[in-house]
Amino acid sequence: PAAVMEYFLDEHDIPIVTAWGSTEMTPLATCTHIRRGELARPRREHIPTRIRQGIPCPGTELRVLDDQGRDVPWNDEAIGEIHVRTPWSATEYYRDARTTDGFVDGFWKSGDMSAVDANGVLRLVDRAKDLIKSGGEWISSVDLENALMAHPQVREAAVVAAPDTKWLERPCAYVVAEPGAELDGNALRAWLEPRFARWWLPDHYLLVDSIPKTGVGKINKRALREQVERDLGTRA
Repeated sequence: PAAVMEYFLDEHDIPIVTAWGSTEMTPLATCTHIRRGELARPRREHIPTRIRQGIPCPGTELRVLDDQGRDVPWNDEAIGEIHVRTPWSATEYYRDARTTDGFVDGFWKSGDMSAVDANGVLRLVDRAKDLIKSGGEWISSVDLENALMAHPQVREAAVVAAPDTKWLERPCAYVVAEPGAELDGNALRAWLEPRFARWWLPDHYLLVDSIPKTGVGKINKRALREQVERDLGTRA
């Protein structure tokens, strides 16, 4: 999140470099790159570039494809799945049926959804399975989470889809507040309103003591999706 980058730059004089990759890529496929003409600008002005996932590393072939298998336009709006291929990356899963759907013509289908700007720089939007489809439009849980995490009284946040009879899915935000903070759903909504279209705003804000994690410390979205219907009775 930009707020984390700003903190490390302001408090410790440390610029953070963003990269994207996976075990299949062993491990990097892209990295942020500050263009030569921008190097003389104050480092804080580099943050909008640094929070993106960057450009392909040398030797990396990368495409962002829509659900029809077509390259998305480089307008930073159209979203597609990242497909990537390198001479050193995996080409199959050992004795695993996932190989059939996971690789196409040597390209690994990442499951990560991205947009691409006019300079070919990736902006990761979400995992395909974590995108929220509301009324036929896509909402990025990652963008909402990053905005919530920028709130000075929020320690941690996660956003998942809650079933909705009218819109199919609506965003539900789980929030861990900083000790002593006084937060509620109205305050969180007011924080997000200037940053997103109204239909992006979560319908539910659940204040919790902790957010479930996987064995490697990532937010366990699967667990949250399973419990969200039970939790809606305790919305903030």
